[in-house]
Amino acid sequence: MKNLIWDLDGTLIDSYDVILDSLEAILASRGVNAERAEIERQIKATSTVQFLKSLPIYYAEAKAEFSRKTNLKIKDFC
Repeated sequence: MKNLIWDLDGTLIDSYDVILDSLEAILASRGVNAERAEIERQIKATSTVQFLKSLPIYYAEAKAEFSRKTNLKIKDFC
């Protein structure tokens, strides 16, 4: 490999709004009312993976739905 691009969210592509929109939609589809600011606070304090694991829904299901909605793949580093 000669080149590697590492994008820390917001460096090349700002996907934060897409991530928040998707998390809100996942929660709303399951009747969970969550404030966008609280979702943002939690994922900034930990990670999107940790936030998904804390949801009152099955983690694998939330992870798959998040990937479908955002076209982002989640790797479990934690």
